Amino acid sequence: MSNWAEKFNVVGFTALKALTARGFTLTTTMSTRIIHEPEGDRADILREWVKLYPQVLQDGQARVLNIRYPSPEKTIVSIADLRSKKAKHVLQEETVWIKATVQEPDLDRVNAYVGCYGCSKRTNLRVGTPFPCSICKKGDSISAHRVTFKFDATDGTGTMAFTAFNDDTERLFRKSATEIYNIKNTENLTAFEQISNIISTKPFFIKVGLTNKLSRNAVLIWTLKEIEIQNEPIQPPVEGSSSGSSTQQQGLTPTEKLKRLQHELDLETKAHGKQPLVIESEPTADFESRP
Repeated sequence: MSNWAEKFNVVGFTALKALTARGFTLTTTMSTRIIHEPEGDRADILREWVKLYPQVLQDGQARVLNIRYPSPEKTIVSIADLRSKKAKHVLQEETVWIKATVQEPDLDRVNAYVGCYGCSKRTNLRVGTPFPCSICKKGDSISAHRVTFKFDATDGTGTMAFTAFNDDTERLFRKSATEIYNIKNTENLTAFEQISNIISTKPFFIKVGLTNKLSRNAVLIWTLKEIEIQNEPIQPPVEGSSSGSSTQQQGLTPTEKLKRLQHELDLETKAHGKQPLVIESEPTADFESRP
């Protein structure tokens, strides 16, 4: 606890409940008691240990607080340093940034399909079709283009494999999901070569974090949390990003979101000659992405 920084207190807890859903942890119950200044041999031994190793406690506390309340400045590490970390030396909430490029981008590793606008679950419906999604439990969802991209990131010290989902793929390619969908399905190698030249030569930032396998099995696996393009401000996270990352739609009104989707549908019409769904400018119900 941050307010215990100056003096570490020995406190006793009774009737704690063990949870293992996201790794082993302890939580209080209705019958839990917190005992200040507990008595007994074990409490006395712990008090003596606190006196002998105050710096160990302070360093550990500072590490936890820095991870849970990070500085606005990016903590950038190399891929080699990231790979050298050990499970016992990191915390579940820890995130870092790497600065990298894409090694040998390949159009075959782009997956473009039609899915739920909220949760990105694949669907066979035509783009722009309203439908109740059984995954994100929204009765007013709508089908839209969704894209993912598997790539190997490199920074000169090593490589790591990642998968970017819809919003991060759009940000990385500097194109909308509909434009990427059309490039993929028409196998427009010229357009993809332009994208490839950018992402393989211009470094960008990747925010990486740990999967739940760390807390469950003490297995260290880093996963992509967010992509930020260099010299472009980071966007705050929005509910429902398919990659758990921020999206370009944060702060948009429901009408503005629908206008953006209508724009994608217009692009679909130009590419394939299909008449898009007309979306009312004043929606009767807002729809948000899944958490």
